Amino acid sequence: YEREQVLMNSLSRLHGLPYLNKVVVVWNSPRPPLQDLRWPDIGVPVHVVKANRNSLNNRFLPYEAIETEAVLSVDDDAHLRHDEIIFGFRVWREQRDRVVGFPGRFHALDLNYGGWLYNSNYSCELSMVLTGAAFFHK
Repeated sequence: YEREQVLMNSLSRLHGLPYLNKVVVVWNSPRPPLQDLRWPDIGVPVHVVKANRNSLNNRFLPYEAIETEAVLSVDDDAHLRHDEIIFGFRVWREQRDRVVGFPGRFHALDLNYGGWLYNSNYSCELSMVLTGAAFFHK
């Protein structure tokens, strides 16, 4: 909570991003945004949706404000360059039924120990995408 400045900085970095239609901010904080909060002008509308309850799953709800097929869900503290976002979008357009994003992780069932292996180190082997910065279909 109380991460307004982090959010404003993240929104500012979206200015000039090609293909950007609108930003929908899912407000999970129990208290509403400050009245004097200065939302940055990023060239597209910024729509705030106040969530009924605090849940990370709120990002996956099909809000009416979303008018496009593609949704880029980004944590307020994620730092993505425009070229990374554009690349992710282009990959998603080829695989619209998949979650495409950053960062990736590797997991596998270890048959010797009967448990799961999980690797967050950079590797060429990936089996999942975390949703802190990911494209998915509305």
